[in-house]
Amino acid sequence: MSGAADLPAHGAPTKPTPAAGTFEGWPATLKDFKLLDPCCGSGHFIVAAFHLLVPMRMQAEGLSARDAVDAVIADNLHGLEIDPRCVDTAAFALALAAWSYTDAGGYRVLPALNIDCCGLKVSARAEDWAALVPDDAPHATLLRQDLKLLHASMREAPLLGSLLDPWRSLRNDLATSDYAGLKAMLSTALTQERASILSDRPLGCCC
Repeated sequence: MSGAADLPAHGAPTKPTPAAGTFEGWPATLKDFKLLDPCCGSGHFIVAAFHLLVPMRMQAEGLSARDAVDAVIADNLHGLEIDPRCVDTAAFALALAAWSYTDAGGYRVLPALNIDCCGLKVSARAEDWAALVPDDAPHATLLRQDLKLLHASMREAPLLGSLLDPWRSLRNDLATSDYAGLKAMLSTALTQERASILSDRPLGCCC
């Protein structure tokens, strides 16, 4: 915060101004403030922000501890993580912080937690991935073989989470010399997986 510049000639303090300035769209109230941790892991940053925001909203809005806890969870805190196990841990960490907050009501039903998994689970069959390779593609047989290996590896994503590294684990097993072609086919397969999940329809379904 700026210092002497905020003091008028008679010495009475004025409204403080952020040292870095302001920008258009900055929320006018804490209720409208949204914090997103896009790689929230087990929720350490979200819990730390929770402990900062609850007393701030209590003071700014005159809320009780219970109401401020609920308001911060519902309005302010958001988290994403590719590993569903970390999502569970982060959600529990935030819930435990809420239940143990002084005068907030202890163990009870909380507002829905805005913490979710953004990982992509493979839903198609290995044959679906292999079928993406055109018959006239260079090294088509090897590309199909390698796509099946990558499919088998990526089906372990729900278990391995961020530890999954198929390029390293399969580097001695991939047979094709056309890595650019394999990368393009893999990108197509994952794009279709994403579209299938978003539309909630099986891969290749046109109905």
